[in-house]
Amino acid sequence: MSSTALFRYYSQIISELIEGEGILFRAYADPQLPHFTQLSNEEQMSVIENLRLYSEICSRVHAQDGSLYDNRLMVITALDVLGMTITPEDLALIDNAPDLMIEMYSLNHVQLFRTFNLLETTTYTFEDLCSRKWYHLYERAPGEHEKMVEKVMEFYGQKQPVRMAPGLGTNIIKEKATLEKLVCIAEMEWLIPLWKKGVFAGAMTLIRNKNPETVKR
Repeated sequence: MSSTALFRYYSQIISELIEGEGILFRAYADPQLPHFTQLSNEEQMSVIENLRLYSEICSRVHAQDGSLYDNRLMVITALDVLGMTITPEDLALIDNAPDLMIEMYSLNHVQLFRTFNLLETTTYTFEDLCSRKWYHLYERAPGEHEKMVEKVMEFYGQKQPVRMAPGLGTNIIKEKATLEKLVCIAEMEWLIPLWKKGVFAGAMTLIRNKNPETVKR
């Protein structure tokens, strides 16, 4: 299969699984995938692999008769599929706050995973989210981006990585490239180290959604 066919295949699988939860989420707006096809071959393969892994995570959750809304089950399944671990103390933070939005990133800052509730705070398609740089999609207030980057680099630069509270307060994040210009009010509460066979392998972010409204689909 071509890279575009693989993208359509895996993104449609995920869209159908999400639709099973009662949410309509578009895989792409244009079947020609204009944003995806602008990526290099290496970048396209990386996007496809991330989609494949995400589809496997969602499929495994459904195979356990679980819901994609179940953050704990989604995170545990994602860690298993990705071959990663977090400490029991860090996992307890999710147990105590099931409404958090959660993301996982590699050491190269590539997003590996996002919880289902994050998809309710955007009007972008999977192609947008997977193929476009975040700064083309979202904007923050002046200075907030620089502060965020500084804290993330501080976290990744630790000799012995431990959980970190960025302490950046509430941020207002606005969509740049949609008609809706949806606004998300959120606070990143924790940066948590991800481990792979005992080696630091990435970061998990716990984000508090402070905007109670979700996207009407």
